[in-house]
Amino acid sequence: MKIDEFKILTPRLELRPHRLEDVAFMVELNSNPEVTRYVPDGAIEEAGALELVTQLRMQFAERKIGRFLVIERATGQRLGWCGLKWIEETKSIDLGYRFLKSAWGQGYATEAAKACLEYGFNTLKHDKVTATITPTN
Repeated sequence: MKIDEFKILTPRLELRPHRLEDVAFMVELNSNPEVTRYVPDGAIEEAGALELVTQLRMQFAERKIGRFLVIERATGQRLGWCGLKWIEETKSIDLGYRFLKSAWGQGYATEAAKACLEYGFNTLKHDKVTATITPTN
């Protein structure tokens, strides 16, 4: 399957690999200090977002995993990202997500995370997925 044809659907969400047209959204998402409060990378500019999107696409091509863009199906609005990521240092797969503040408290992260875990365990047949958080989060 080609990268731009892949998607995971839930009742309310579409998850798909990032595309170059998502760079501006990634800048917007990472520009809110409340959204990036507990993450080490913080705000990014367009060049950093382009590099990130390129890396995410490469990881999907290599491993069929990635931090997928999360879109509300009813409106087509980009809400954030959620997905699996290969962590080379620990040789593990990490589940993570980040959403616009306007999308908080509506169950989107839970819905997207469940779909990503189902994909990782049932489709890709991984036997372990980890998630790392900052204790204050």
